[in-house]
Amino acid sequence: MNKRLKLQCWNCPKTYFETLDITDKQEVIVKCPYCNVEAVVNLKPFHKQSKTMRVFRGENKDAQSDEEFQFPDVLPTRKRE
Repeated sequence: MNKRLKLQCWNCPKTYFETLDITDKQEVIVKCPYCNVEAVVNLKPFHKQSKTMRVFRGENKDAQSDEEFQFPDVLPTRKRE
């Protein structure tokens, strides 16, 4: 799933938008367009797991876990090691 997120650079205080591919990988490497420094975005703290009950043709299926992310307005980045 691709999602456009607002990121804040760890090196300079500027924010920028980046389209990230959100998968089961919990860290994504990005590059600030202003200072040209690489950073890491950790998605793990924003991952929420919810249980939902689904009904198909009148039959209740077991509760299945749906993975979703709840992102803040601006995601912080950290220095790439």
